[in-house]
Amino acid sequence: MMEERLALNDFLREYRFPFYIIQCTHNDRNVPNMHSHDFVELVYVVRGEAEHCFEGDCYPLCAGDVFIINPNEAHTFRIEKGKEIEIINCLFQPDLIHNSCLRELGVDDSMDYFYVQPFMSHSERFYHKLQLRERETADVLRLLQGMLDEWQAKNPATGRSFA
Repeated sequence: MMEERLALNDFLREYRFPFYIIQCTHNDRNVPNMHSHDFVELVYVVRGEAEHCFEGDCYPLCAGDVFIINPNEAHTFRIEKGKEIEIINCLFQPDLIHNSCLRELGVDDSMDYFYVQPFMSHSERFYHKLQLRERETADVLRLLQGMLDEWQAKNPATGRSFA
C-alpha cells in the first residue's frame, strides 16, 4: 500500500497560526490510510481501543493514551470489527514548540521537561505512548476540549477531516 503524504496547509484556512485541532471517531470501515506528514501530530485517545501502526510496529491504544508523531513518520490505526476509537488530534509545525518556549514555561525546571523533550527530538524519541493516570486524563481532556471549543468558535468547519 502506498503511503499518503499530508501537509499542514491542507488543513489550515490561514497560516497566521500554524495549528489545527479536531475530534473524530474511527472504526474498521473508516481507518486513515498509512500516511506521514510535514507537521507534528499530538493524539489523545478519548475512548475506545485500537492498534497504532507506527513505523512498521503496532502498539495497543486505549482511552487516556497520548502520543506524538513527528514529521515524516508513517502511521495509521488498525481497528477490529465492531470496535472504534475516538481521538483528539492537534496538528502543528515543530517550531511552534521550541526548547526556549519550554524553558519560558518553566518546564525545564521540572520532571515534565524530561517527558516532553524526547518527543520533540529526532535523536532521542519515545516510540510508544504515555498512559495518563485518571486525574491526568480528566485534566488533559478538559484542556483539549477547551482548545477544541475555542478553535471551532474561531474556525468554522473547513470540510476536511483528519486522523
